[in-house]
Amino acid sequence: MNIDQDLVYLYETVLLSYPGSDSVSLATGVVLDSKRFVKEWKLEDQEHQIMALTCKVLPSFDELESELTRPLSPGVVVFVPPWITIGELKGVTQFALRDTYCIMQNFVVTQIGGLRGIEDERLLSCAVGRDAHVWVRGCGLDLDTELRYEG
Repeated sequence: MNIDQDLVYLYETVLLSYPGSDSVSLATGVVLDSKRFVKEWKLEDQEHQIMALTCKVLPSFDELESELTRPLSPGVVVFVPPWITIGELKGVTQFALRDTYCIMQNFVVTQIGGLRGIEDERLLSCAVGRDAHVWVRGCGLDLDTELRYEG
């Protein structure tokens, strides 16, 4: 990514060939001069920024007592960027659980464990560390399915 080449390309292909380029030449000077005010950010290797979260379902007390007689599933690992919001994590986790377990075909994540009271718009990296284990609560477990213990 080279901002100088991008600006020259913009100038030559769009602004210079535009009809009535006399008035445009003044505007292009402003665009080219504004480059001096643009800060170039070095992008870190994004692979090191990805968070690997192990998401496990935390059943209700009633489900644990009467319905769920086997050990809980090991959960699913989701890979998310640190700039994802808590609300977006709910959606990603919900999709991953539905895709992995037959019993969760209609599961809706309502809460991320330990984050109750924190708004969904908050960035995940402000609330959870990398490679954390995250408990989720929700509704819609299909406890009557024949495929209950199938993945």
